[in-house]
Amino acid sequence: MCGITGIYYFDKQRTVNFSQLKKMTDIIEHRGPDDEGHYIDKNVGLGHRRLSIIDLTPDGHQPMCNEDASIWIIFNGEFYNYLDYKDEIIIKGHQLRSRSDTEYILHLYEDYGFDMVHKINGMFAFVIWDSKKQLLFAARDRMGVKPFHYYIDNEKFLWGSEIKSILEHENVDKTIDNLALSDYFSFMSIPAPKTIYKKIRKLEPGHRLIINGNEIKNEKYWDLIAETDNYKTDSYYLDKFESLFADAVNLRMISDVPLGAFLSGGVDSSAVVAMMAKNGVKDIKTFSIAFKDQQKFDESIYAKQVADQYHTHHTEFNLSGKYIDILPKLAWHFDEPFAVSSAFAVYYLSKMTREHVTVALSGDGGDELFAGYPFRYAHDTRFDGIEKIPMPLRKFILWSTSLSALNGESSFAVKSRKARDYFKMACKNREDAFIDNFSYFDSTLKGNLFNQNLWSELSSYDPNSVYKKYYSENIKGSRLFKRQLGDIKTSLPDEMLKKVDNMSMAVSIESRTPFLDYRLAEFSAQLPDHLKLNGMNGKVIVKKTMEKYLSNDILYRKKHGFNVPFGEWVKNELKDYINETLSEKNIKDSGIFNYPYINKIIELHRSGRFDYSNQIYMILMFEIWRKTFNS
Repeated sequence: MCGITGIYYFDKQRTVNFSQLKKMTDIIEHRGPDDEGHYIDKNVGLGHRRLSIIDLTPDGHQPMCNEDASIWIIFNGEFYNYLDYKDEIIIKGHQLRSRSDTEYILHLYEDYGFDMVHKINGMFAFVIWDSKKQLLFAARDRMGVKPFHYYIDNEKFLWGSEIKSILEHENVDKTIDNLALSDYFSFMSIPAPKTIYKKIRKLEPGHRLIINGNEIKNEKYWDLIAETDNYKTDSYYLDKFESLFADAVNLRMISDVPLGAFLSGGVDSSAVVAMMAKNGVKDIKTFSIAFKDQQKFDESIYAKQVADQYHTHHTEFNLSGKYIDILPKLAWHFDEPFAVSSAFAVYYLSKMTREHVTVALSGDGGDELFAGYPFRYAHDTRFDGIEKIPMPLRKFILWSTSLSALNGESSFAVKSRKARDYFKMACKNREDAFIDNFSYFDSTLKGNLFNQNLWSELSSYDPNSVYKKYYSENIKGSRLFKRQLGDIKTSLPDEMLKKVDNMSMAVSIESRTPFLDYRLAEFSAQLPDHLKLNGMNGKVIVKKTMEKYLSNDILYRKKHGFNVPFGEWVKNELKDYINETLSEKNIKDSGIFNYPYINKIIELHRSGRFDYSNQIYMILMFEIWRKTFNS
């Protein structure tokens, strides 16, 4: 687990400046505090920060080259199954000079070219410079566990594990992408390939880049395709899942440094710990967060229950106190507006876990692959009756309730707004209504939030198009699979995994995700719907499999989610900070927002009549990001 960055000038006569490359590398030191390395070949510069996990010796130093130094690599991630290729690599005449998985990628590239990505089971983002062919080759793992950002203009191609590396280059266009801004205020994060900057993009999961001269090819090398086999029995799928999951966990145990597991007490992290024990791991170290002063957010009792069952060395951290100081740090580490408030907890959990281990397994990805969000994925029965009402009548009711949806807070006004919102959804098809359910600022709210000039530019743009493409008739699979696919391609890499990667790497800890083994992902696409979702019971196959290892009150209790009490902080701990950061002067300085509306939703939230915690957090984090990077 490391940090990578670099420069490629299209003019082959131009030489990369070492001090420029070093600046881009130094700013991500937190990703690799153990070592740094640079390599320059005229118009190409590779920068690397190393967090030593496998082969702690200098032999693992990067950038790393092949035997004749014609091919160089910088690699961020883990290649879990690299030892499977040891005999093949030796037979083909390659000399292994280290125990590092990075060296195996070099040799596989020599033997298989760009298709070597299919050999790797792991999380990765890497860049290879082939000096003989004069080409640059970059790739990102199938599920998007590791990040890769890049910048292109007429003179150069830049890249980095984090956007801030790219921003360190002396000549970068920092123009804001207003469409990405609209995406952010819909989804809390910015879906790939966009970033907040027009010229900086994310390489999408399962994609690779080939830069040859001035030609840049961006191509997909892997995708998730529904291939359900209705002739298989449930017991076949249960046995297959257990075998794949056990192997996925086992592969992620390889390490030359201390290793443990994040344990929330939910199904997925508990399943990971149980499978570690089943695989024979002794003295498992587990770590969890507690909210002793906010019981409705506290799952520590369940984490302790699993820890006791498997006799782990369990460490619990109580998250309480003031959080003002951490907010600018979060904004700096995320590089762009990012408003998933549980990043608080992930940061502190990672920070305190780092005092004990360098690698931690997590349960991320189980919900998306196996339908663990029943409230999102289940058949929406709210519209079963209303669909019998002719559409013109539905639209008339929407019009009439909209007239009654006053701005006041009387019970009539509140009921009118609820009716309006209901019929607004009922006037759309099921998938449009489904997407709207997880848009935090819809078009009406954005019209209030943004100033008139910005809204006139954005009003015709539909951020939901990011999801809609996955519901096309051209995509094979059930409605459930398509809804999952939308999350797997968007919110999983750009929200969940970004949160975990940036927060864990902020404190130099490696997080590993067994559920995101690509074999499990492909297996999930083969499953019949009833083994993923049954009514409002999600992750059916995971729970049925784990009944042998975990109690029912772990497996079948109501889903909790990994959240923090930000709504209460708005009223208490962060009240003064929010008032100052979102003051009328600051909001007007931004040139983006309508201050009276922001002030109104803060007052309504603090009154207890409405919960605008997510919306307030989105505005707050945008303003902190703006002052950090664009003031």
